[in-house]
Amino acid sequence: MVREEGRPVVDARKKEVQEKFRCQMGLLVYAPKPGFGTTTDGNTARAFFLNPVIASSITKIDEMLIRKLHVVLTIIACGQEIDAQKFKEFYLTTTELYVTLYPWYYMPQSLHKELIHGGLLVNDSILPMEQMSEEAIEARNKDSKYFREHHSSKFNRKQTMEDTIQMLLVSSYPYITSLKK
Repeated sequence: MVREEGRPVVDARKKEVQEKFRCQMGLLVYAPKPGFGTTTDGNTARAFFLNPVIASSITKIDEMLIRKLHVVLTIIACGQEIDAQKFKEFYLTTTELYVTLYPWYYMPQSLHKELIHGGLLVNDSILPMEQMSEEAIEARNKDSKYFREHHSSKFNRKQTMEDTIQMLLVSSYPYITSLKK
């Protein structure tokens, strides 16, 4: 939360960062996107992490921290078997680096989950890591949208959601999907 007297400084810095991302990296960040939130998405994040030197110079975030966070996110989304002990050591050193460099800034909740609880994803997850990746979620999101638009009754929200979920269940049932072939 920013105090009212600090708001102009924060807004000016945000505009400066947005302009630098646009000019130096061709990225439109934190601009409102009607119906979708903001322009900051997975593609923006990939471009950010693939250019850590530029990203660091724009944001004033330590370059090594950006590189380490990229590694953590890549490992979690990789879909390969992960050495849990090595991963734990790596994310703990990344956490220590963050806390050492930025003790005055509260760690965002999403970053806390990745750095503090990331090892639990590797050790205690019921599903393999590749099944929890963003790609799997995005693939089902396309199905969800299609089923909601074309195979659901639209007279109330609850019925629409029930119809959509039923279609998602039917489409994921192996025997039924094998009948399509």
